[in-house]
Formats: sequence, structure tokens, C-alpha cells
Amino acid sequence: MKEYPIIDRTSHKVAVMMGGTSSEKEISINSGTAIAQGLSQLGWKITPMILENDSITQSDLSGIDCVFIALHGGFGENGELQSVLEEWGIPYTGSGPKACQICMNKKTTKDLLIKGNLPTPDFIVAHKHQPLPILDNVLYPVAVKPVAEGSSIGLTCVKKFADLKAALKKAWEFGEEALIETWIEGHEITFGILGEEALPLVEILSAEEFYNYTAKYDSHLTRYLVPAPLEDQETDMIQKMGLEAFKLLGCYGYARVDMLLTPDMKPYILELNTVPGFTMTSLFPKAARAANLSFGELCERLIIHALERHPKEHADQK
Repeated sequence: MKEYPIIDRTSHKVAVMMGGTSSEKEISINSGTAIAQGLSQLGWKITPMILENDSITQSDLSGIDCVFIALHGGFGENGELQSVLEEWGIPYTGSGPKACQICMNKKTTKDLLIKGNLPTPDFIVAHKHQPLPILDNVLYPVAVKPVAEGSSIGLTCVKKFADLKAALKKAWEFGEEALIETWIEGHEITFGILGEEALPLVEILSAEEFYNYTAKYDSHLTRYLVPAPLEDQETDMIQKMGLEAFKLLGCYGYARVDMLLTPDMKPYILELNTVPGFTMTSLFPKAARAANLSFGELCERLIIHALERHPKEHADQK
């Protein structure tokens, strides 16, 4: 991996922002707590910030040199927080407002992937307040999911038409648009991108029917193979495809790519997550450990990326 500059950890005060009001608040607090601990152990000056609502003031960040964003979903991941920090000239981890907005919306992401000739499962969008699209040619099973939620929240595997209405109702609890997406059987693959480098692949062997919320956070039976047991050429193909998607969507610093791989090794990109889970056992840190990066070192590198893009002296001039 690329060489990173030596940085004076004691000269930068970092706010780790977590909490918020999204359905992923609890996960966000777990991520933020782990990040704060990991960075503190390396000697960084850390200020944990647990948001109770979707707003901050400039005075909340007085004296802060960089914000480590650990807010999953909503305000912290849809570009709103990033826009505010841009306006105030405060460096922050991860992608900019536009890329966050794109990646938070699964429909927009898939539209751009298709335009860029990158494979993603076929889909239809169902609007809560509009007639259902024509579904005569839909082959079951399908995945029904909210357009703008993470952690598999609101996701249902629908195996027959009779169950579709209930699945859509569940997805619409989290927004007015839902995806009806072709269900791809095969390997569940995810990996992190750090800077412009792909980390080792992780294969998920879910204890549930699919990798749902329970399998991610409540099950001790889900297994993770790191690195994924694939041939080198298959690994290279998947990593290159993920990097191409990362650049296509305008991501910066880091992201997690979620993919499905059919038994005949055909890959499909599901989405890119610009603020992935960041507990000690989350997928992105698992991939980093396979690249010989400790949890604290991984967090530190994201801060370095943030400071490289928005040097503090630029912020002080605003």
C-alpha cells in the first residue's frame, strides 16, 4: 500500500461525530465509540460528539481541526453534513456532498452504474403514492428495499407475487420509493477502498436467508472469509470493477463496495457505502486487517486523507 506521511497527532483536534436521528443511530454510536477509542490509543486529541438531531452549529466545532464522520444514514451520509462542513472550511473524512448524495440513493447509484457499463441487478422503482409499475415480466425471487437506507433495513426477499405488497409496505416505511430488484444467488462479496487502493475481499457466509440486519449485528453464526477464497484473476477483476465504480460516482478517501458474485463468477455491484460501519468487527476494518492495518491505523489514514484534501490552513483563511 502507499506510504503515508508522518503526522503530529497532538497538533490536531478531531471531533468524532456520531448518533443523529436515522434508523442506524445505534450502529453509528457503536462506530463512533470504536473510532474515538482507536484514535485515542494512538495519541490523537479526540472529542466525541453524539448528535441528538440533524443539525450542528459552527460554535459546536470551535477549535476542531477535522471531523471524523461516523453518522450512518440520513444527515451524515446524504451530503447535508458534508455541505455544511465544506461551507465552514472544516476538513472531514470521506466523500464530498455530491458523491454522498449519489451513493445514499440506490436508484441514482444504479442509474450511473448502468450508464458507466458496470453490472448491477435489474430493478424497478415503486412509488408509494403512484400505481405499481407493470410487473408481468418480473421473475421471482426479488429483493425489495428502500431507496435510501443502509444496514439492510427494510429489505425483504420476496419469493412470490402474493408477498410483494407487504414487502413494499415495509420498505415504504423508510421513504416513498422502493426498489424491486432481481435477486442474485451466489457469493456475497464486500471490500473497502482506501484512497485509490482496493483492500482484500471479504466473503460473507450469512447465518440467515440473506445478509440482513440480524445477520449483520445480532448473529454469532455469520462467518466471514478474509480474504475471500477466489482465484487471483477473479479478485483482480472484482477490485478493478469496484475502483471504477468508486471513481465513477465521485467518491473520495474511502468507501465500501457491496457486490454479488454468481456461481459462474459474474459480478454485480449492489451499492457503494460512503460511511460504512466502523466497529472493531465491521466489514471495512476486517478487510483492512487483512492488509496488515490495525483499526487505529486505518482511522488515522482517513484523517490524513481528509487533511490532504482540505488543509487546515485553508480553513483558517475563511
